[in-house]
Amino acid sequence: MIATSEIRRSDRQLYLFNKLVDCVVALLQAKGKMNPFDKYRVVDFFQRIEFQRRGSPHAHILLWFDCDNREPVSEPNTIQLVTDLCAVSRDDLPGDQYNNQIHRHTFTCTKRGETCRFNIPYWPISETCVLLPMSKDDIRRSGFHLMAANLCEIIEEKHYDTLNEFYIDNGLTETKYLDKIRSTLRWPALMFKRDFTEIYTNTSNRWIGQTLGSNTDLQFILGEYSCAAYVVEYVNK
Repeated sequence: MIATSEIRRSDRQLYLFNKLVDCVVALLQAKGKMNPFDKYRVVDFFQRIEFQRRGSPHAHILLWFDCDNREPVSEPNTIQLVTDLCAVSRDDLPGDQYNNQIHRHTFTCTKRGETCRFNIPYWPISETCVLLPMSKDDIRRSGFHLMAANLCEIIEEKHYDTLNEFYIDNGLTETKYLDKIRSTLRWPALMFKRDFTEIYTNTSNRWIGQTLGSNTDLQFILGEYSCAAYVVEYVNK
């Protein structure tokens, strides 16, 4: 039985959490210098509050910007947008704020299978880019997919100081490495520049991370299907 005082405390925490989320979204919609996203102003949003198993509220928010590049996803303006708003480097979020962004495997990672359902560790990449899926007609795809799974295990189990060291140890070139990753994709995917110390770091925004002091995970939706799938998943929760 839950005590009345505990319920009231929980209600207050939820109220404060909702007010905090509302304030953040309002600032992101502001015009001019008040907007922490600068020229990338939010013009609309979809929001869903989810409660984690331990009872903590968790906000899923889909943001629309007023600076739609209207260009193929691999073009420079798209890359500039994501690098302006997002970061994975320890230099951008010092101390405990950065530690909040580090993924740690728990039982929830494997409740849908043997591997982490969040696809972590992330792939280390030399430069931020958008990778396109390998064609289904490419005869290399199934073989490369198996090789990619093996590379993922190696990345998780063995430390490398540089990507070149990783390439040499596994008989790869950058092109071969990216092809292995492309064989695992179903739709275009944004890959952030990461070294081997950042493969467990969720993507964050400097201002949001410093303001909230909590774990955040920023992802960019690169297609209409992904947008619809995201909304449907959280509407039905």
